[in-house]
Amino acid sequence: MNEISIMTDLMRELTVLCVDDEPLALEYLGAKLARRFKSVLKASDGTEGLEMFIAQKPDLVITDNRMGFMDGIDMIKEIRRINADVPIILVTAYTEKDALVEAINNNVTQFLSKPIDTKKLTQAIEKSMQSFVNQRLHETNLRQELELLKYQEKYHSQQELNAFKKELSLIQNDLFLEKFGLKNCYGDEYSVYLNIFYKPLDILSGDIYSIRRLDDGSLFIFLADSMGKGLSASVTSILTSAYMNHIIDTEMSVVVGPLRNSVKIFNNYIRSILLDDEILSITFLKIDFAKEKMEIASFSSPPVYVKDREGNVEIIKCNNPPLTKYMTDFCTDETDIRDVLGIMVITDGLYECRSHEGETMVDKVTDGFKASAMKTDFHKYVGSQMATPEDDISCIHILKIDENLKDERVFEFESSLKNVGRSIEWAETCFTEMQSDFETMNMLTLAFTEMVMNSFEHSVLELDNRQKYQMINQGVYDDYIAAASSEKKIKTTIGIQHLWDKTAIVIRIEDEGTGFNPHILKTWMYDKEKSDGKGIKISRRITDEIYYAKGGRESIIIRVLEDHI
Repeated sequence: MNEISIMTDLMRELTVLCVDDEPLALEYLGAKLARRFKSVLKASDGTEGLEMFIAQKPDLVITDNRMGFMDGIDMIKEIRRINADVPIILVTAYTEKDALVEAINNNVTQFLSKPIDTKKLTQAIEKSMQSFVNQRLHETNLRQELELLKYQEKYHSQQELNAFKKELSLIQNDLFLEKFGLKNCYGDEYSVYLNIFYKPLDILSGDIYSIRRLDDGSLFIFLADSMGKGLSASVTSILTSAYMNHIIDTEMSVVVGPLRNSVKIFNNYIRSILLDDEILSITFLKIDFAKEKMEIASFSSPPVYVKDREGNVEIIKCNNPPLTKYMTDFCTDETDIRDVLGIMVITDGLYECRSHEGETMVDKVTDGFKASAMKTDFHKYVGSQMATPEDDISCIHILKIDENLKDERVFEFESSLKNVGRSIEWAETCFTEMQSDFETMNMLTLAFTEMVMNSFEHSVLELDNRQKYQMINQGVYDDYIAAASSEKKIKTTIGIQHLWDKTAIVIRIEDEGTGFNPHILKTWMYDKEKSDGKGIKISRRITDEIYYAKGGRESIIIRVLEDHI
């Protein structure tokens, strides 16, 4: 937008005050100005003009000098006491030196001589309004710059979000929300529960991990923290994950062997892409639950925490300096984990945080791991002790749990909405008899309701979300679900599990349906734009843990209680 168009548009928004004691001259001037200004005020002398200025606050003043009662110079003096910046054009038939000097001293913007020439009037107005035009141009430029910044911010935010989605796609977790049962070489039977706490400080994260189940049944885990923040750290993390997962997918015969073989391949690769001053902290674990052995190669990472059957915590310190492009050798260690029931691997995000008292979180992490039973109550404890996070926080939690429940209760039924309702009433009675507090009972009942309905809708009736939402939009879902039934059974189990000095209520819901792939939930959990999986998201928030097994045909809900029952 150029100055002329801005000037034209601007005057249509402004008010001008004309002061002249000659009626014909006043009417002529008013008519000229009415075509260009929003409003024209007219006064016949200085006194009336001053009163009108005070009352109406015009944006421009055009005044004659020689007038009765109060002349133009005296009025201008009074106006300047009120407003030092309003533009003023002085019209006079005289050229007295004293009048001109006083006018200049009172910051008169422009001068016109009588009779008024239309062209000179226009020029005087435009010059008087130049400050307004400059301000409007400045505001327009600022507005355009702001719009550009908003666009750029939106663009960059979208790119960062896409990059974060790419990071998530490179995080391979073969056990996402899954538990698996096993029997070790000593004849012990238990289930393995694995859970993640992954909280980037920014959209892009320097932390990345993968959890892979190998062909020999063992687990291969790496948790990496690229030193630094922002894009550079994120690129290193992405390259780390992409390459390591590629090795696992294409060189399985190497990966199932000693951990040293896999780390050596990775080390040769990462040295070629690290900058001279760049370092990578990373922990590699290879866990063989059948043989009860765990191999570790840790590069300047926080220790690996393990907890035995009695709740004693051991800290396995890192055994290598950080990875750099100059590292040529490293070591791996092996430890026996038969008596280990809990394993936790973390990046240094927790260590870099401060407690509310200003102390480091190192001791708090140890205390929290010792006092907690599962991932959620550990992070509740740490969260209560920690001030504002200052880095990405990533934790991998592994639990070995005996599947035998105390005070076990079972309710099995053929699938129908009516029987689902009966199972919910049964569950509520169980929670009451187990003497759970009111809040716990309500939360468990809500989670039970969500999960048993998921089992009925999606596994037994084989409804996907697209079909469900389509039926809801058509207004036929309620009638359909009320009438639907199947001979396929749903079995619900509720019992007590003792986890060290904690007690948990455990719910298992098994069905004879088709099940589903729990890995589709990974995108739902981290993508806020996705509305799918609301029931599961709610259930995860109000309980401690939710897992799946048997191809999605079994769901497990765990809520840790504060005290023993």
